Amino acid sequence: MRRELPISTLIEDLHAPHHLLARDLRPLLALLSLETGLELECCKALTIDCLRNPSAGTIEVAYLKRRAHGLSTSRSASVTAASARPEV
Repeated sequence: MRRELPISTLIEDLHAPHHLLARDLRPLLALLSLETGLELECCKALTIDCLRNPSAGTIEVAYLKRRAHGLSTSRSASVTAASARPEV
């Protein structure tokens, strides 16, 4: 059962409703930056283990703040978990 579509379109049609695609990364980074207050460069450099100390509706996000001349400092920001969900 093959539709007359290119393979790439068929794959996107199947996977897009359930998984993030490459085209979803820019809006995701923009939303993350706006919701957390982190700069875009810091959001792009986040690692898998950046979430720490979940407690009472807040989570600490550990990130690396880059400075001039190749210097960087480790920082963390406390983010309210409820801010990511709209109130109903």
